[in-house]
Amino acid sequence: MNQKFTFSIFLFLILCTSCDYRTPSKNRFENITKIELTDSIIVIQDRFEDSGPDYGLFYKFTFNESDCLDFKSKIQKSEDWIKEGGDFKFYKTADGIIYNITFSTEECQISYYEDLI
Repeated sequence: MNQKFTFSIFLFLILCTSCDYRTPSKNRFENITKIELTDSIIVIQDRFEDSGPDYGLFYKFTFNESDCLDFKSKIQKSEDWIKEGGDFKFYKTADGIIYNITFSTEECQISYYEDLI
């Protein structure tokens, strides 16, 4: 009986640590920028790299043409986005996390990078 109980707890711990409980990248992007994304975005890359207490999140997606124009109008009104050349940049540090976001107007793509300090 004792071995079965120990094995059950061990199996439970393995299952809990193997699951990915992190907040989805889309939600993380929306929370930090305060801009809602449509469901029509096309995700190019969504990679989470965990290295002990540190991590890096790489999230890249593109819009269809109408959503691209809508997003561009939203960030042009925002004080958080800075225009550099033809692109827009968003940079913020909060709660020990660095957020670095680039919106390529030519490709209509967002490159989102989040890194723990």
